[in-house]
Order: sequence, then structure tokens, then C-alpha cells
Amino acid sequence: MAIFVGVGRTEESSDNKNNEVKEEKKWKLLSEVKLTANNSKIFINKDTEGNDFNCEKIIIVGKVVSNVASKPMCKINSTIEFSGVASTYANGTRYIYETYEDKGFFIERDTKYLNQDILESSVLFDNGFFRVVKEQANGIKSIELYGDSTSFTFKSGTEIEVYGF
Repeated sequence: MAIFVGVGRTEESSDNKNNEVKEEKKWKLLSEVKLTANNSKIFINKDTEGNDFNCEKIIIVGKVVSNVASKPMCKINSTIEFSGVASTYANGTRYIYETYEDKGFFIERDTKYLNQDILESSVLFDNGFFRVVKEQANGIKSIELYGDSTSFTFKSGTEIEVYGF
């Protein structure tokens, strides 16, 4: 699908005390999903080589083809759930871009470009959302995408790419 232009780009981490760059991190394609049949959810816990992954940050991009309008839902590590408040999967085709980052005892969802409301058990910080983790997250190891409607399905033609580092 190759719709994410950030492939091959790097992300730098800096030390706040003296602004020195500590390390350079390269984005890696973790998974590429192209549905040929309808599915009620998309669950990703293996990379493109079939190995488990453990990322500090992930980006989900793609084209969702759905049968009904529904609120997009994302579950990180099978326990930390985010809902798409003020956002919907359209009945038809919608393009998505989501980022999630492990912050230790928080998983952050970058919603800087969405009009969001405060979610239960969430903390609003710098226009993004943190979900409190009861114990240290130790990375993002799985992603589950689904809709909040029981009749929602991802239809054939849905294409999702997940990148991480």
C-alpha cells in the first residue's frame, strides 16, 4: 500500500538537560493487512516476519472500508482501550492515522488533529490522551482495531499498515 511517507525516516530522542541527541530510531513496518473477507476486528501481535514485537511508539495508517458507521476502537496490549470520541468509521471508506506511545505508566494516543472529549480513566495532556496503566507497560506488543457497534465489520478492501520502533 505504501501510503506512509515516513518509512525510512528517523525519530531522535533528546536529553532535556543539555539538548544532546541520544539515539536515532528507525521506523519499521510491523504489519500490512489487506482484507479479502469481512472481519469484525483486526488483531496484530506479530511483525511481517512472524515475530513478536515490542515497540515504544507505533503509527497505524490505512483505508477502512466498513458496513456501518461506528466509533473506532483500539485496544493496546489487550487491556488498554481507546475510543474514537467525536470520530467515526464511516459507512463506506475512511482513511485513518493513529499514533500510540509507551510512556511507562501511560500509553499516549496522539490526538492533536482530532476534536476529542475527555474519556473515562484518561488524562488530557498537551492535546493528547494518556491511558493510565496499572503496572508499567513495558512496550506496545499488540494492537486490536474494532468498532463499537456489534454489527460493525471491516469489509474486504480494508488496508492497514502498522509501523513502529
